[in-house]
Amino acid sequence: MLKLRFKQLFRVLQSVGWGYVLIIVPILLFIFAFRVMEMLINSDMWTGGLLLALPVLSLHFGRKDHHFLRQIAPYASRFFLFLLEYLLLLLPFWGGLLLWGKVDVVLAFGVCIIVVSAINMAWLPTVKWRALPLRWIPLRAFEWRSGMRKTGILIVFFLIIGLLASHWVWAIPGTLIICALMITSFYQDLESKEMVEGPFDISSLLWQKIGLHSALFHSVFTLSYLVYFIRHSELWWILVLSIFAVQLLLSFSILVKYANWLPNREKHNAQTMIGVFAAGLLIPYLAPASLLLWGYYFRKASKRLEYFYYVKN
Repeated sequence: MLKLRFKQLFRVLQSVGWGYVLIIVPILLFIFAFRVMEMLINSDMWTGGLLLALPVLSLHFGRKDHHFLRQIAPYASRFFLFLLEYLLLLLPFWGGLLLWGKVDVVLAFGVCIIVVSAINMAWLPTVKWRALPLRWIPLRAFEWRSGMRKTGILIVFFLIIGLLASHWVWAIPGTLIICALMITSFYQDLESKEMVEGPFDISSLLWQKIGLHSALFHSVFTLSYLVYFIRHSELWWILVLSIFAVQLLLSFSILVKYANWLPNREKHNAQTMIGVFAAGLLIPYLAPASLLLWGYYFRKASKRLEYFYYVKN
């Protein structure tokens, strides 16, 4: 299984392009990873451990191979496989913490990873999201209806976590960004030409889509915004910047979708490009490059729609 994971990583790197990898990886290591390590070093034992374990928990709940692994491996083997994968995934961070003498954070992280790895998804109660009508989501936003049925339980989970930990200034902005990254997967499904031109005005399709989906996202997190402004009104700018970053991320996902849209195509996968864009938003030095990338995909999506709807044979 580990050999398979390395093959999957190699295919992802090939899909991005080795030229981009040689540029992006050093920037992520020396700027983004440095900022994360700085925050972890200044954290107490359990806060630092939970900060490391939170993305692992999201990954564990979201992975698609739980059923497959249950068919081929006993519980103990799956537990050790998960534990080894998650430790290797964050090796640069907990290894660096050991070098800096933050053994307590590493121990807390280890305990959290053991707990996460021991979670068997078959034990959790099955919530039949697919059977929910979700009438509050308009039919024009079919991406949200299908996406909420697949990952809605995770979004609700992180929404509750953010509210429960709202005394910590980064809790709500952090869960906001995590949920936005999960929602970007909603836009992998592509619709037919008739579904595009039916409920929308093609000349302003992109702006209508961005407005509709932004309104849906912010309506879900309205309570979180109110709680944050009540508890951390003096640090309002942190939430405002987070909302701005999330707004760019959601709109970019829509632009990438229509930049790759074809009338008879059912799906597309641009999670790697969306991840690169999100990393650029989180690193101040790369924010201008992400804005240029946003403009590039807006032009590309506009050209793609114009070609299929206005060019005559």
